[in-house]
Amino acid sequence: MRRFRFWMGVLASLAAVFLSGCSATGPTYASMSGVMPALPENGCRVVFYRADSGLGIAVQPEIRLNSMVVGRSVSGGFFYVDTPPGRHLATSQTEVEARLEFDIAAGQTVYVASRVGMGLLVGRVHLSLSEEPQALADLPTLRYTGVPNPAAHQASAPPAAASTPPPRADAPAR
Repeated sequence: MRRFRFWMGVLASLAAVFLSGCSATGPTYASMSGVMPALPENGCRVVFYRADSGLGIAVQPEIRLNSMVVGRSVSGGFFYVDTPPGRHLATSQTEVEARLEFDIAAGQTVYVASRVGMGLLVGRVHLSLSEEPQALADLPTLRYTGVPNPAAHQASAPPAAASTPPPRADAPAR
C-alpha cells in the first residue's frame, strides 16, 4: 500500500508539472487593455480568447485568420490581430476543422471565443463570435499569449500578384 501511494504521488506531481506549462502565462488583459496600440487608420481588430477551463488544457491548436497562423488557442489566454475590414475566415483544427466566417467594419473590434469540447481522440475546438459585453466580462483575468510586439503582428489581405517575376535560379547575378 505504501508503494502504491508513493507512485500515485509521483504521477500526480508529474501531471501537475506537465499541466502547469499548458496555461497562459503572459500579462493579463486587464493590465494590457490600457496600453494596447490604437487601431490603425481604417483598421479592425480581432481578439481571440479561450476562458480558463480544465477540459482540454493540453490541447492548444493553431488559430488561422484567412489561412495565416495568427496564434494558438491556449486555456486562459488571449491575443489580438489587427486586420483590414471585410469578410474573414477564422479556423482551427484538431480532429475536425472549426470554421467561423464574419464581417468586420473599419474601426470595429470583433471577439472570437474558442473552447475545447470532447472529441473522439483529442478535444475538438469550437469557435464562436462573442458579444462585446460577454467578451469584456471574460477577458480581464486571461493572459496574453500573442507575439511580444503585437503591433508588428498584423493579418492582411492575400498579397497581390507580383508585377515583376522573381529572378530565375540559373540567371547570372548582375
